Amino acid sequence: MDTIMENLRYISKDDFALLIDSMEEAVLLLNKENIIVGANKAAGKLLGGPKDILKRKFSELFEHNSADYFEILRERKNVVNYTVEIKNHLEEKLVLNSNILFLDNDLGSEGMNIVVILKDTVNIQEMEKYVKHVDKLAMIGQLSAGIAHEIRNPLAGISTTAQVLRGKLDDSQREFIDVILNEISRLDNIVRELLDFARPVKTYLQSCNVNEIIEKVLVLVTAQFRKIKIKIERDYLKSEASIITADSEQLMQAFLNIILNAVAAMPEGGKLLIKTILVKNNTLQIQFSDTGCGIAKEKIENLFKPFFTTKVQGMGLGLTVTKRIIEQHKGMIKVESQEGAGTTFFVELPTG
Repeated sequence: MDTIMENLRYISKDDFALLIDSMEEAVLLLNKENIIVGANKAAGKLLGGPKDILKRKFSELFEHNSADYFEILRERKNVVNYTVEIKNHLEEKLVLNSNILFLDNDLGSEGMNIVVILKDTVNIQEMEKYVKHVDKLAMIGQLSAGIAHEIRNPLAGISTTAQVLRGKLDDSQREFIDVILNEISRLDNIVRELLDFARPVKTYLQSCNVNEIIEKVLVLVTAQFRKIKIKIERDYLKSEASIITADSEQLMQAFLNIILNAVAAMPEGGKLLIKTILVKNNTLQIQFSDTGCGIAKEKIENLFKPFFTTKVQGMGLGLTVTKRIIEQHKGMIKVESQEGAGTTFFVELPTG
């Protein structure tokens, strides 16, 4: 950025116009009275079209009076990385990084001699946040894998011993062993969640039918549906419209996690509607709508975070793994819910 600003001092008028239009940063051109007399394409995208920007006082864009900033303009000081709050044409507040350069020559057609370069700081902050998040997940994954392997071996030994012991006891005592075996099974499921979360995922893409993948998952949970009286409704696209390129095994795992969440939300029974539709070009949407207890608004934003769960049992990793699988397929997942009225998961996957 410093090099660009320095080079602007010596550039010709024609080259100047080409340069600023090619920049990703928003560039505003001010005259000596701080009137905006020019703006590049990026500025138009960030702040609005020419009618929203040109001929306006620069100060009119500001969210509130910034005396220090305008003192800099009055004193004609070059500025690097000054944070400002500006309103766009929709009256939305933007927190931007500002660089100001005063030119000795007038390159603009109306006596422009001030260049203001603006960059959205939110994107920078989001990227830094994302990098920290990825690092944290990697560390949690390594820790989880180590713990899971350490637990699994003695767990298998306990289970084997309990089963042998069960065969030597009479019926009145076997129920205690059954409790032990049930708890071992529950712990094993938790360990599996940890391993699924920690294991690097290799994706094997092939042509597959989403309707068929869903049906395979439903076969796995048929017994649970019958036990708690959950009714399944299907509204699928025709088979030829449901073909995508994906890893069918991974999608089975992702869909299973979503469906098991629906089961947990309907302990007294209910209805699960599974629908597939084309929402836009080359995008297939799969909707999983249950009539369960719903999710509180403040919990929805944390739903896909590791170890966050609304269930009494479980590690809170199922939906984290699901989101990772969907994103590895260049798709997206979101959720809408209303407490007491049910929840809908929306999965979108590319068909092309």
